[in-house]
Amino acid sequence: MSVPVEQQIISAMKCIMGEDGTTIGQKRVQQLAENTRYFRRRLMEMGFIIYGNSDSPVVPLMLYMPAKIGAFGREMLKRNIGVVVVGFPATPIIESRARICISAAHTREMLDSALKVFDEVGDLLQLKYSRHQLVPLLDRPFDETTYEETED
Repeated sequence: MSVPVEQQIISAMKCIMGEDGTTIGQKRVQQLAENTRYFRRRLMEMGFIIYGNSDSPVVPLMLYMPAKIGAFGREMLKRNIGVVVVGFPATPIIESRARICISAAHTREMLDSALKVFDEVGDLLQLKYSRHQLVPLLDRPFDETTYEETED
């Protein structure tokens, strides 16, 4: 590892741990977590199947069918959304996916704009495979985490 890269890592870790005398790092980590939960939740509500750890800002959206890999990438790019599509041999043949990377720098408006495009392209290419429906829990105060999965 080069010295400039090492210094960048050290500086970033000091910022995250608050050793730089600010709370900027803590706020960014918190914003990233909020953005990640919101984006994953909304995709699942739309009917997409999402893999990976629920706290991970790398969101694997399952495409499944190899023929839809290129179509999804092209349709998203037409709408100015960059996604990384992955298929065989990087994944098993029927586990093609798109990987979306969420950032602390994304605003709620940016996420909502992207989600609108995902919804549109998901309908166009028939990518909403989930049989689980997310419904609000009514026995506690509502917030964006107040949902449960139901089998229909």
